[in-house]
Amino acid sequence: MKTEAPFVSLRLKLHSVLPIIRSLSCIFVLILSPLKLACSNAESDQAYANRKSDFYDDAPEVDVIFLPLGEPLSLPDSEMSALTWCQDELLIVPQYPDFLADAAPALYTLNKADVLASVTELSKNSELSNAASSAALKIKKVPLEGNELLELIDGYEGIEAAVCSGQELILAIETNQLGPQEATVLVGAQYTGDRVVIESVGASLLSPTKLSNKGNEALVQTHQGLLSLHEVNDSRLLNYRESAYFLPSYEDTEAFVSVADIPYRVTDATVIDSKNRFWVINYQYQRDTKLVIENDVIWKKHGIGRSHRAKKQVERLVELQFDGDSVTLTDTPPIQLQLEGTNGHNWEGIARLDELGFLIVTDKHPRSLLGFVPFNTQ
Repeated sequence: MKTEAPFVSLRLKLHSVLPIIRSLSCIFVLILSPLKLACSNAESDQAYANRKSDFYDDAPEVDVIFLPLGEPLSLPDSEMSALTWCQDELLIVPQYPDFLADAAPALYTLNKADVLASVTELSKNSELSNAASSAALKIKKVPLEGNELLELIDGYEGIEAAVCSGQELILAIETNQLGPQEATVLVGAQYTGDRVVIESVGASLLSPTKLSNKGNEALVQTHQGLLSLHEVNDSRLLNYRESAYFLPSYEDTEAFVSVADIPYRVTDATVIDSKNRFWVINYQYQRDTKLVIENDVIWKKHGIGRSHRAKKQVERLVELQFDGDSVTLTDTPPIQLQLEGTNGHNWEGIARLDELGFLIVTDKHPRSLLGFVPFNTQ
């Protein structure tokens, strides 16, 4: 059952005590760091050993097909953080809409027909995607009115999630309001096709973990209301069992929702389907040892991909289901992405592309990229 979450809708205007909270947090970190580091290293070593052994069965992986993306979104500073469909326009949301110093704040869109044509072309000839031989997709700039209202939110650290429903656009703003504990603020806007207008600031959602730089990075518009997922859903790292929030709308009182024990980070979500199922990005940066786990329940059930055995990062898509009270893992195998490079790709945005597969974007690591992931036919 959903349980009411008192105290999390506060505006958190605690300017006078923030320095004290942050100072105390630093003291505790200094005291506990050596012990935590020793435990973390031991667990990491065992986790990586398990990946290379027969602890997990083998599973297939899927190559990402990279689509040609031009400026300004191909620039490192674009830091693409979310994808959402607004009718037949793919809305691409930079973490900071004013990342261009000489231009007004804006979001950006790609036309669905153009995206489908590019996917069809590149899927027929995979060499094109790596050689960037195809013409760059046409990017439409959508002016954002009211960006200054976002920057007035306490501890503003940019946009991390977005969901479109008709002309209503809901944004999730990452903030650092209570020192090491994050809070996510929901904001409502109107999208007319030619512009986005910020309307009002809604609920504040307190992070269920005290890990720094971890907030609610996924929004799902369900048939009953708005589901907000935190990026950490590992029960070892949570302050309480429920790690998601459900709201009738972005301005309403929120309720806690329990989520399946999912390792690593959840960074964005697709739209929900008729069976109340949706997909999320499940990502692990190789140096984020706090999130390493010895027994990955998803790999244990479905197996591990070949490149994931040899590397320390994790890049996969996982299907979840929301029954109105809780979020659970489905029996559908994850789509494991073929890993490249040493540090991998920090996938931050995802959108479903009909029944063909998924569109995903990175922030600046390793660079700004738009990819297509076909459904795993194996």
